[in-house]
Amino acid sequence: MTTETPRVFISYSHDSANHKLRVLELANRLRAEGIDARIDRYTSFPPEGWPRWMRSQIDEADAVLVVCTEIYRERFDGTDSTTKGAGARWEGLILTQSLYEDLSRNVSRFIPVLFDENPLDAIPISFRPFTHFKLPGDYEGLYRVLTNQPEVEVPLLGKMRGLPPRHLAMENMLPVISPGADTDIGAKPDRPINPGDSWGGRNAASIEVLRERWSAGRLTLVLGAGVSISSGLPTWFELIRDLLVSYIRRTYGETLNSEAIARLSEAFADEFRGASPIQTAEFIQSRMPRPDFMEMVKTSLYRQASAHSGSDALLDAIVLLHEGLHGIVSFNFDDIVEEALTARAIEFTTVIEGRDLSRIRGMPIYHPHGFLPRAGKGSEEIVFAESQYHTQYAEGFNWTNVIVQRLLLESTCLFVGTSLSDPNLRRMLDLAHRQNISQRHYFATVNSRRGADDLRQALDEIMQASYEAIGIVPVWLHSFEEIPMCLSAIRAS
Repeated sequence: MTTETPRVFISYSHDSANHKLRVLELANRLRAEGIDARIDRYTSFPPEGWPRWMRSQIDEADAVLVVCTEIYRERFDGTDSTTKGAGARWEGLILTQSLYEDLSRNVSRFIPVLFDENPLDAIPISFRPFTHFKLPGDYEGLYRVLTNQPEVEVPLLGKMRGLPPRHLAMENMLPVISPGADTDIGAKPDRPINPGDSWGGRNAASIEVLRERWSAGRLTLVLGAGVSISSGLPTWFELIRDLLVSYIRRTYGETLNSEAIARLSEAFADEFRGASPIQTAEFIQSRMPRPDFMEMVKTSLYRQASAHSGSDALLDAIVLLHEGLHGIVSFNFDDIVEEALTARAIEFTTVIEGRDLSRIRGMPIYHPHGFLPRAGKGSEEIVFAESQYHTQYAEGFNWTNVIVQRLLLESTCLFVGTSLSDPNLRRMLDLAHRQNISQRHYFATVNSRRGADDLRQALDEIMQASYEAIGIVPVWLHSFEEIPMCLSAIRAS
């Protein structure tokens, strides 16, 4: 139990006289039971003005209760078309800023509460990851949190038992995390990698962590180009090459015959072979209007891919995880995940810009680099060229950076089909790791195949050390074909 009087600020909207009365009764009850609760109705008119008063109340509070209603959410998100509710709007701006100024401290301070008749959708998207309380039924639980009085006390630590070494089958492993834990313990491979091991045996601890996080709804999948390639979409090199050919046909089609265009395309491809794909994309994009470039990328992206038929093992494994996923981050432009979810009547929301965050229903699928669906409206711009990567890197408060950073802090991420080479992503991983050094994320990757066994093990250990520096635990596989098996193991009971 805390020995100091906790200070609590209650943020709410003036929906109706009855709602204001219920909030006042909540504040009065908290004060009567030893909690220094503050609401605007205890102050007739602050001399510093309401905006500064709100800011100081939020900054000085040990906890902020966010009383969620549909009206509060709309005013908080700025989607309410009326001119009422300036207080909730101001508090929404201040709360959002407070969230991202010091994520490691503020996350535990913000507590969504709802009166019984309000749906969970009334919680603003920024607060949905946090534990919420339904009143009046959950009042005791809320009071325990505010006064630091857990329902179950931590038992005394006993003496560690000594056990002889042995390697158990994955299905016989005991859980490495107690149910209900909010952060993982950073499990690492229990011994140096042996190329002869089964992938399940050496990754058992990691799979158990991922399984627990999935069961708790705290697992986020981060998807890279490898997922799209498995569904028949082009590799980066193939996409760039196709764009080069399309650019040459567009530029020289009226003056050169098909044979000359083929020779010129090959010459261009050789010239750019050593260049970074995003540098090549910069060249192509700079030579044509943006709408034309976007249409060209979309055409090249889906040129050889038919609509998803449900036969892709990796995509099927991803879809089967949907019930326990916190969300999906796809750095790909395509809509193959959305198509697969639609085919199974699974609710989701594709997030391609900041305003999409206020309308999320079902599982969110974030596309930080843009979205180009086969049909329908997609992003007006994609992050494809070098200058666009630089712009996204420099804009720290760009919604994509904020969301990815938030997911790294509030959930456990499993990276699939990506090389983890994006410097902006690695920067965010490093930043999140510095704020919570106990948090770990996981990376499905293939161990080195080059050289003798001792050389392969040395290369893998070097890579593992580089991953650990940014809080990444590798899930070592013999081949990418084992990734669906890995995802299926997470769902195993």
